[in-house]
Amino acid sequence: MRREVNELATEGEHEARITDVKDLGIVKGKFRPERKVQVTFTMLDQEDCTDTPVKIRMQYAAKCGPQSALGKLLDDMGYDLSGGIEFELEHLLVNETVHVNVQHNRDGTFANVTHVVKDPAVTRDVKDRWQCAALHKGGPERCFNSRESGSNFCGEHQEQERYPVTGTV
Repeated sequence: MRREVNELATEGEHEARITDVKDLGIVKGKFRPERKVQVTFTMLDQEDCTDTPVKIRMQYAAKCGPQSALGKLLDDMGYDLSGGIEFELEHLLVNETVHVNVQHNRDGTFANVTHVVKDPAVTRDVKDRWQCAALHKGGPERCFNSRESGSNFCGEHQEQERYPVTGTV
């Protein structure tokens, strides 16, 4: 066993990867209980004294509206959620690389991701990203295979869409 090192990410812009998304369930909030998610940002450009990348864990209310913190995060990452598309947050975010702005709280005990630095050239497609990700077993392998017009699945999974496997032979 070794003592945990709790180094803060330095203030300013960092290149980070989202390495984990957890559903925390209902959490007592400042005003009322609400469903929360925790997003872990791993800094790719800063390590602690044990050569381990520094991490920041942020909690967000599980709301994706335009005024919510999570909604702003997704918007800044380039996701268009205006169509009311359902998606799995974990499949959408895990392994995404982003530039984030980090700011410390007043007494310097916590580092917070204040926002993702928006890149106007980046747009991410919600629907195609998550539907095939589950079939590719999620993780770092994301499905960007070509699709037939109107399909939610790549060519590799077209047959599974038309003829789903329902049992064993």
